[in-house]
Formats: sequence, structure tokens, C-alpha cells
Amino acid sequence: MFRLTILAAFAAALPLRAGEFKAAGPEHDREAVTCHLPEREHLRNAAGNDGLGLCVFTSIDLAARWANEQALIGFRDFMIRHAGGGYPEKVDQYVPKMAATKGLPVPGYVQHTGGDPEFLRAALKTGRYVCVTYDGRDGVFYRGRVAHMVNLVHLSDRLAAIQDNNYPGEWLWMSPADFLERWKGTGGGWAVVLLRPGPPPIPVNKQFHVSSSKIQVETTDLRRGIWNLQLATARPRAGIAEDDDPNFGIDRERISTARHYRLNGRDVSRDEALRVLGAIPDDTDRLRLTVVGDSELRRRVRADLDSHPALAPVRSRVSVQDYAPDHWAVADVGFAPGVTLQLPPGPDGKAPVLWRMSSYSGPDLVAGAIRKADPLYKPDRDPDPSKPDPTKPDPAKPEPAKPEPAKPAAIPFDFSDLSPATWAVVGLILGLLLKRRDEK
Repeated sequence: MFRLTILAAFAAALPLRAGEFKAAGPEHDREAVTCHLPEREHLRNAAGNDGLGLCVFTSIDLAARWANEQALIGFRDFMIRHAGGGYPEKVDQYVPKMAATKGLPVPGYVQHTGGDPEFLRAALKTGRYVCVTYDGRDGVFYRGRVAHMVNLVHLSDRLAAIQDNNYPGEWLWMSPADFLERWKGTGGGWAVVLLRPGPPPIPVNKQFHVSSSKIQVETTDLRRGIWNLQLATARPRAGIAEDDDPNFGIDRERISTARHYRLNGRDVSRDEALRVLGAIPDDTDRLRLTVVGDSELRRRVRADLDSHPALAPVRSRVSVQDYAPDHWAVADVGFAPGVTLQLPPGPDGKAPVLWRMSSYSGPDLVAGAIRKADPLYKPDRDPDPSKPDPTKPDPAKPEPAKPEPAKPAAIPFDFSDLSPATWAVVGLILGLLLKRRDEK
């Protein structure tokens, strides 16, 4: 039995070949999903008041839960009272309506049709929970072609993984080529990305270790592989979809197959769309500032971060999230109430804690602590109001007098170098000059 378990674990860890699909946990073949939304936060697809599916709005709801985008959490249930089916213009129509029901501003989001893989990679690079079309044919969830939107949560050079709202609690792993083919297969390669960043990395103590044994690391990974195998085999599945080309909520006729980009309902160029994903909200090298507490504390810190002058110099160096103490992103991973600053996350989704304030003491203290904890911080570059600006003249000091131009120095001449003939000529000239003077 032990031998069979080990063989099964190694089989589960083998890389997936083209055309091979595997339902498993959030880790497979020594890779973990980029965005791991806990199973208890997964949602199941529902239907609108006309019976059509709501996979588009369920996927956006899941992305909102990942990003703590309060304006869109509950989107699926809101849309149950409306007609089902989804397409880009309908998303532009209902996102503002959903935000208005909560009295919140319209959140930033970007859409794309036409199947540009770089768009997906740019979104996943900064930890976004990407909503994508998917047309099945995997032999695990769907035997044939489907019209559906799911969430892409991982896309490396080796593996891709989706989290399907028809099968909450599972992840479907496949090769990148197989995923891209199914993304473009139905719905023109449509994707929706919320711009708000994801949750903070798991906190760990800041410390340095001697490199661990490679065997120990591999043993840990092997245990994870066994867990994934047990998870995949123990959980009963509702059954593979047998219908002929079922539609779970995609209006295929209204989704363009041409490459197109939209930012908050406005047409933009590819460069602008990628710039929004890669430059404006790029959090890959930012410190993580996480506020945990009641709504008043979170509102106060947010307001200071948005507008207080003391925090202006460090604002672009931090990515900020705030949560109630019982939120899934902070409750089970070690965050305590207060304000926590971390380094950017590593490949394992963890990041050392640079400091933690159990209570908020104001923007000046936080600004100073961020600057000193920032690895790129240089104290000598801080502006000092008590010292004059070296680039400007000091009005208290008179300008130094400009020195007079120096007179050219006399050139010494050695008369001993003159020949007798030269002396004769000089004497003749002097004689003529004296005679002319006498005549006058």
C-alpha cells in the first residue's frame, strides 16, 4: 500500500503533456497557483431571471473577493435579479450599477478581446485574479465544447490553472498551449481584469537561514503532491458535462474576435492597456502595507495615505490593503490588528515583516518608519527644511565680489640677443625720429 501511494504521488507530480488535464488542489508538479483564493470563498455559478447563466459576473465577483474590491463583492447575487448572459458592453453597463448599490466609486478594470497572451501574463504578474473565457474539451469537467467564463489563476511556461465556478473547490491544471487554445476557442479570447491589487503576502519573521537541505525541500513538496492527489480523488465531482455545447452565461454573438482593449468602458490602445496592467498598478517591487482593524481605523489610515504631506514621498513605494480582523486574507495567516509593513512577496507568496504597529500613531511616524525600512531608502536624500537648498542661493549671505580681471604680465626681453646690424637699424630709426622732432 505504501509503495502504491508513493507511485501515485510521483505520477501526480509528472509534468502535464499537451492534451492532458488534471483536477487537483492549488499545487501541482511543484508549482502553486499564482492567486490562491481559499475554497470557502469560491462561488458556484447561478442563473439570471431569464434562466441564462451568470458565469461572467460570478467570475468578476470571485476576482473582487480576491482583490478586496468591496464595490463588486456580491455581483453574482445582484445579477440574479437581471437577465443572464454576458459580453463586454454588458460588463461596462452593470459594473457602475453594482458599485452604485453600495455607494462606492466605480472600480478600475480593463477588458480585452482577441486572445493576446501578453495581456494575461501582465495581469498575473501583478497578482490579479483574471476572468477568462473557456470552451471546455478537457475530458475532466467537460467532454465537449462549452461557452463559459472562469478564472485564470496561474500561467507559467510549464503549466496553466483555472478555477471554474461550475466546480468550486477544485483547480484544473493543463499545459499553457491547451489553455490558450480553449481561451480563444469560444468568446474570442475575452478577459476581464480588476486593477485593485490582491491580498498581502503571508507574513513571516525577518530572518536569514543557512540554505536548507535540498532533500528536505523535495520531501515537503512530495507531501504536498500526496495531499493534492488525495484531494482530487476524495472529493466527489458532480459529473462531466454531457450536453451538446452548453452555454453557462456567454453571449458569443456580442464578443468580438478582433483584438480590442477597453479601460473602464473606454476604448484604449494595446500599449495603454498593458501600461495600466504593468506600470500603474505594478506591485512587484513595492512594500506591502496592510491595515487590520475596524472601519474607522481603516478609513483614517486610507485618508492619510491619500492626502497627508508626510506620506507623499513614500506613497509610490507601498501597496496598501485594509481588512476587518475576520477577513480571510488576514485572519488565518498571522496578521494582528494594527498596521504591518512587509517586503514584496517571494515565489512562495510569503514576505518578511519589516515592522508592525499595534496602534496607529499618525502619519508622521508611519512615514518615517516606511522610509527607514525601505531597502531603497537613502537618508541623505531626504529634504531638510532646516538646511538651505544647495541648488538655490542663500539670501542671508551676500554674493562674493567678482575678482577684477588680471592684467597681462609683461614679457621679459633680453637685449643682449640683438645683433650689431639690428642695433644699427634701431639707432637709425631713433635718429630720424629725433630729427623730425627738432624740425617741428
